[in-house]
Amino acid sequence: MNPLPVIPTPSAHRWREFRIRALPFLVFVGVLVLLAMMWRRYVAPPSLVGQVEPITAYVTSPRPGTVAQLNLTRMQQVRAGDAVGQIITTDPKILASSLAVIQSEIQLLRVNLQPVMEQQRYAINYDRIRLDWLAQRVDLATARVKLQLAENDLRRTAELFRDKIVSEKVYDQMKTARDKFQAEVDERGKLVAELEQNVQNLGLREDPAERNQKPPSPQDVLRASIEVQENKLRLTEAELSPLTLRAPMDGLVRVINHRSGEAINVGEPIVTLSALSSDRIVGYLRQPITIELAVGMSVEVRARSLNRAIGHGTIVQVGTQWEPIDPVLLPQTSSRTPVLGLPVLVSLPPELRLLPGEIVDLAIK
Repeated sequence: MNPLPVIPTPSAHRWREFRIRALPFLVFVGVLVLLAMMWRRYVAPPSLVGQVEPITAYVTSPRPGTVAQLNLTRMQQVRAGDAVGQIITTDPKILASSLAVIQSEIQLLRVNLQPVMEQQRYAINYDRIRLDWLAQRVDLATARVKLQLAENDLRRTAELFRDKIVSEKVYDQMKTARDKFQAEVDERGKLVAELEQNVQNLGLREDPAERNQKPPSPQDVLRASIEVQENKLRLTEAELSPLTLRAPMDGLVRVINHRSGEAINVGEPIVTLSALSSDRIVGYLRQPITIELAVGMSVEVRARSLNRAIGHGTIVQVGTQWEPIDPVLLPQTSSRTPVLGLPVLVSLPPELRLLPGEIVDLAIK
């Protein structure tokens, strides 16, 4: 008896059997593999949490005073050594009083100079010119003090004029007064320069060796008194000059702590600067410690950006004691108990463009 022929199975029936029996299992395995990959790449908790080291610098004054000029705006970029402001370290009224005392002492020296005039005419002429030079320097310093006061009044009046609190006439009067003192300072500066040149020319004609061989004379005493007044005047002129503040590093202006016209103390931050970049990451290893960290170990750095960029750095330093972890690096919880961690310094991978202060995930390899 001949066997019956095999009846072929239709392909549609085979596809139906495959969909019912094998396809669900394959889909399940594929989804499981995909979830595992996504969990490892995007959700898996890191072994360390770190932050690109933020670098901050402060512009401070070594002496107390008043902020006279601060031409900065927030987020403005500055370079190391740039002049960012000026500090007036002495009250202009105190300087004016000191200059008045010096001027009175110079007038007293003029009176004491009269009996010595007949002893040595040339020396007296030299001292007279020096006294005139000192008097003009005092007048110049006084004019500079008046100019500073006029500039302060003009600055305040300008702000009131912009707010339409004072009239244009008052503003013009303040500006005219400032210009008058500025012109006086310029003219007196030229006169002081001419007198200084005359003093130098006359001083070259003296013979210091011969003068030292003579016993002390009233003229020598008078000359020493003039030297004392010169030193006092030099000190007052140095206090009159404002102290220039300079940026300690390249960076951006993050905070302006004080404005023009505010009084500041020694070491008080006036401007806070943030660095443009950083080259290290500060991470913290929490307890329990499952691995012993060592310098030179490879660390995977994963950014928290949208594409989760990955780079590799190395441990450059491991801390020697536990420190409180910045709450920014911890999960949000209701507990206010400080959490301790072991600090670790990791080199920043050059292929990652991370900003100072940016939070990253670290994994020890």
